[in-house]
Amino acid sequence: MRLAAFALLALIAKWPLLASAAMMNDFRDAQYFTLFEEAARTTVVRFHELPLWNPYYCGGIPALGIPSARFASPPFLLTLLFGTLRANALIAFAMSVLGLEGTFRYARARGSTALGAFAAAPVFAMAGFFARASALDWINFYGFELVPWAALGIHSALRGSRRGAVVAAFALAWMIGQGGTYAGPFMLLVGLFELVEAVGRAFVRRKRRPMGQALVAIMGMAAMLGLLALALSAFRLWPVIENLATSPRILGGAPGNGGRAVWHSVFGDASLARGEMLIGVLVLPAVLASFWRKRTLPIVVVAAVWIWLALGYSVRPSLFAELRRIPPYTMLRYPERFLALFGLVAAVAAALGVTELSARARKRKGWRIPLVIVTALLLGNVVLPTANDHAEAKGRALVAPPVDQPQDFHQARGNRWLAAYYPGIGRGSLSCFDDYNVAQSAALRGDLAEEETLADPTAGTIARESWTPNALDLHVAVTRPARVIVNQNFHPGWRASVGEVVSDAGRIAVDLPAGTHALHLHFAPRSATGGAAVSLLGLLVAIAIWRRAGATATPIAGRRAWAKQLALTAAPLFAVPLSFALVREPERPTPPLLTPQGEPLVVGTPPPTSRPLHVHFEGGVELEAAALHFSRAFDAQVVTLELDWKRPAAIPAGLGIFVHIEAPGSDTLGADHVLIGNQVPLEGAPADQTLRDVTAPIGLPTTTEPRHWTVRVGLWKARAGGARLGVRDPGQATITDNAVEIESFDTP
Repeated sequence: MRLAAFALLALIAKWPLLASAAMMNDFRDAQYFTLFEEAARTTVVRFHELPLWNPYYCGGIPALGIPSARFASPPFLLTLLFGTLRANALIAFAMSVLGLEGTFRYARARGSTALGAFAAAPVFAMAGFFARASALDWINFYGFELVPWAALGIHSALRGSRRGAVVAAFALAWMIGQGGTYAGPFMLLVGLFELVEAVGRAFVRRKRRPMGQALVAIMGMAAMLGLLALALSAFRLWPVIENLATSPRILGGAPGNGGRAVWHSVFGDASLARGEMLIGVLVLPAVLASFWRKRTLPIVVVAAVWIWLALGYSVRPSLFAELRRIPPYTMLRYPERFLALFGLVAAVAAALGVTELSARARKRKGWRIPLVIVTALLLGNVVLPTANDHAEAKGRALVAPPVDQPQDFHQARGNRWLAAYYPGIGRGSLSCFDDYNVAQSAALRGDLAEEETLADPTAGTIARESWTPNALDLHVAVTRPARVIVNQNFHPGWRASVGEVVSDAGRIAVDLPAGTHALHLHFAPRSATGGAAVSLLGLLVAIAIWRRAGATATPIAGRRAWAKQLALTAAPLFAVPLSFALVREPERPTPPLLTPQGEPLVVGTPPPTSRPLHVHFEGGVELEAAALHFSRAFDAQVVTLELDWKRPAAIPAGLGIFVHIEAPGSDTLGADHVLIGNQVPLEGAPADQTLRDVTAPIGLPTTTEPRHWTVRVGLWKARAGGARLGVRDPGQATITDNAVEIESFDTP
C-alpha cells in the first residue's frame, strides 16, 4: 500500500515529464548530456559493444571517464529499452519512488513512527532540487534519491549490521555510476556525520559497553563499508579518477547565497510553490515539534552545518571555502546544492515531530488537535513541491527529437549546443565543452575525406574495412615503415594487432613495418578492465557478506573475526596491482602547452605586440605585459586579451585571474578564469618563464549609443577565500582597487 501511494505521488508529480517524454529538451546542457547517453545506447544497440569509448564528442573521450555521464548505472536498462529521451522521464519517475521509500526507511531507522515517516518522505524525495534537475535535463542528479538509502545503510552498519554496510556500498556505487561530481563527495560528509554520532552514542553508553570495544566495532564497520563501496564502484571510479588526473576539473569563483535567498529557495517565494530547492513551508510546524525530542539534537546540528555550507562565501568564516581546499571538494562549484542534504534532514525532523506529537497525544487527549493539524499540514505540504515540479517541467523548451540517419563516421567541426544530433548521423563534434579540461588534440580536423590516413601518403595505401566506436579494422599496404594516423584523440588504452600505438600530436597513431597488414585497433583501457574485475569481485564479496549476516544484525566480535572480515572485504582491491602487472599501457604524453591559436604558451619573453606593464603582486607573481586584439564576427566587435605572466618558484595555491571589461551604462563583461590559456593553473605552470594567457574571443554587445570600455585585470584567491591579491609594485600601469588597467577603447 505504501509503495502504491508513493508510485501514485511520483506519477502525479512527474506527469508533465512522462506526457512529453518523446520530445527533446533544448536546454544547452541537455545537448551533451543527451549525447553521452545516446552514444552509450548506440554503442550497445547498434554495434553490440560495451560503451568504453565515445568518439562523438571532443574528438573521442573515454566514456566511463566522463564524470557527468550516467549510463554506468541500473537506469541505463530503461535507456536501452525505451530510448534516451523517453528514459529520462521514466528514470525521474522510478528514482522518485526509490527516494520516497528510502526516506521513509531512513526516518523509521531514526525512531519515527510509520505515519510520521510516510508523511515526511516527500519532503526530500519530491523536493525542488529534483524538479530543477529535470527541467535542465540533469537526470544524473537523480542519483541523489539514493542518499537516504546510503545514509540508512551507514546508520545501520555503524550499529553492527553487515547487511547495512552492503546496502550503503551498493547505493554509493550506484550514485557514482549515475554520474556527477556532487553525490559521492556529499555522501562522505553524511557518512562523517553518522560516524561522529555513532562515536558519541558509544560514549554516552560506555557504562553498558567498554568504549574501546565499541570504537573497534564502529571503526571496523566503517572500514568494511568503505572498502566494499570502493570495490563496487571501481568500474566507474577508476576511469573517472584517471581522466580527471590528466584533465583536471579546476573551478574558481567565490559563489555565495544570502540568508534570504536560501530561505526562498527552500521554503518558496511569495507564491510558496516555487523554489530551486523547494521542500515547502508547511513542513515547518512538524520540524519545530521535533525539537522536544532529544534524538533531534544531532539532526539540528547537522542541519545547521548544511545551511552554513549552502551560504558559501557570503558568510565569514566560510565553511564552504575551507571545504574546497580538500580534494575532492575542490571540484564543487555550487554551495546551494548542500540544501538537498538539508531537505533530507528536514524530512527526518518532520517525521520525528509527528512521532513526538503522537507520543504526547497518547498520554494526553489535548495533544490530539495539534497532532492532527501538524500531520495534515505535512501531508498537504506535498502540493507545493508537486506544483513546483509541474511549473519547472512546463518551463522547458521542447523540440522534436533528432532523427537517426546513420552514415560512415566522420569528425565535424561541430556545435556543442547541438551535440545531441551528432551520434544519430555518424558525426563527431569537435566543438567541445565540459566542466573539466578535456584533453583534446589541436591537430584534429573536421574536413577530412578519410578519417584514417598515412602520415606520408606516398608510403602506400590505407582503407577502412569496418568501424565501431571501440574498434577499427584497416587494410594497410606500405612499401616502407609508415605511420597510420586516426583522426581521434590519443589514449593509452588503444591496442593494435600489429605495430605500436603512439601519440601523434595528441591523435591516435600506429607505427607499422613495411608490408601488407590487416590492422585491428580496439579500445580496452586498463582502468575499465581492471575496474570491472575489482567490481565483479566486490559483488561476490557483497553477496557473501549478505548471506553470512543472515536476517539479524549479528555483531562481529574479536580481533580474529575482524581481521578475517576486513581481509575478505579488501580482497577485491588486490586486482588493482594485478591489473598493472598484466595490462601494460604506455605513459600518456604530456600535451604541449599552447594558446588557443596554437602558438607556444611558455616563451622566454613577451611578444613584441604586447605592452610592457611589469606589475608585481603579493606572492611574487608579475604581470609582465598585455595586449588587446580586435576583430569582427557576425557583425559584432570581438576582443581577445593576452596577459603575459611570470611566476616565481613558490606562489600561493588556488589563485585565479579576474578580467573585467567595463563601460558606463552597460553590464560588466567578465572573463575570469583559473587556467592559463585554458591549459594549466598558475601554480602548475613553469616558473620564471613568460606565460601567454590568451583568452577566448569576447563578443562586445551592440549598443544604440557609443560606449567607452576599460579593461581591468588582477589576481584573486579564486579557490581560497575570494579576496583580491594586493599590488606590491604598480610598474608602468594604473592601479585601482588592486586591479590593473590594461587599456581603454571605444565602440560605436
